[in-house]
Amino acid sequence: TWHNDFPVGHPNTFGIYLLAAEAKRHVTVLLSGEGADEVFGGYDRFAAARKLFLGRRLPGFDRIATALGRGRSAGGTAAFPEALSSFGDPGLLREVCPSFAPEDALRPRRALYGSIEDVSPMERMLTYEQRTHLVDLLMRQDKMSMAHAIENRVPFLDHRIVEFAKAVPTDRKIGGSPASLAGPPGPQTQRVVKELAARTFGDAFTKRTKAGFALPVRAFFGDPRFAGVFERYGAVLGRTGLFEPAAVAGAYARARAPHAPSASVELLWILLMFAVWWEISFEGGWTRMGGQRSGAG
Repeated sequence: TWHNDFPVGHPNTFGIYLLAAEAKRHVTVLLSGEGADEVFGGYDRFAAARKLFLGRRLPGFDRIATALGRGRSAGGTAAFPEALSSFGDPGLLREVCPSFAPEDALRPRRALYGSIEDVSPMERMLTYEQRTHLVDLLMRQDKMSMAHAIENRVPFLDHRIVEFAKAVPTDRKIGGSPASLAGPPGPQTQRVVKELAARTFGDAFTKRTKAGFALPVRAFFGDPRFAGVFERYGAVLGRTGLFEPAAVAGAYARARAPHAPSASVELLWILLMFAVWWEISFEGGWTRMGGQRSGAG
C-alpha cells in the first residue's frame, strides 16, 4: 500500500509485487503482456458483448452486465459500460459509506465514453478500456515492480502494435460467440494474437486456460486469525468518520460466511485496503510498523 500511494484496488496486485521481488534475484528488466487484453480484446466480457451486439438484443449495456453476472445497482440506475470493469458493488458501498454517490463516480467515465469516436460499438468498448482500466493496470504494474527496482516493459503497447490492432477488423480480435455468456470464451478472444503465437508455440500452449495472480481472499477472511486484523482496521475505519460502523460489521460477517458472494468479498477487501492506506497516510502507521522502503525506494 505504501508503494502504491493509494488503496490497493485489486488483490492480484500482491501477486505482481511478489513476482517482482522474486524476479529481482535474477534480472533487472522484465517483459509483460499487459495491455494485450485491452488492445486485442482478451476479456470474457468482450466476447459476451459481441454476441449481444450481433444478436441485435442490446438496447443498452445493462444486458452485458447482467449476462456476465455483473448487473450491479448504481443507486437504482442500470449498469453502464463505464462500470463493466469496476471492482465493488455500488449499492453495497453506499451502505457502508452513506456519502458515496455512484453517479458522481461514473460521471467522468461516462463523459469519456461519449467522447470516443469509434463507429463500431465493440471498438468503442476497447478504446474505452484502454483509456481507463488499462491506465490503472499500468500504474499498478509500474509501482509494484519499481518497489523492487525492476523495470517492467510492455511491448504490446508499442505504438506500432496498437496502430496495427486498430486496423485489424473486430472479428479478427474477438470471434464468434462463447458457448455461455458467463463462461470462458476460450479461443474466441485475442484471436489474431493466438493465431500468430500458435505458429511458434502450438495450439495446446496458446489455447490453455487463462491464469492470473488470484489470492485466496475468501480463505483469508474466513480464517480465525483474520479476526485480529479486522479488529485493528475496523477501528481505523471508525476513526475516519466516513463509514457506518454497523454496516462495516455486517460486511465482515457476510464476507466470512462459507461460499460468500464475490460482491461481499470485494466490499470487505475495499474497506480493508482503505483502512490500511488511511493508517499509513494519516496516522503514522508505517512508522509504527517499523516499515522501510524496499528496492530503489
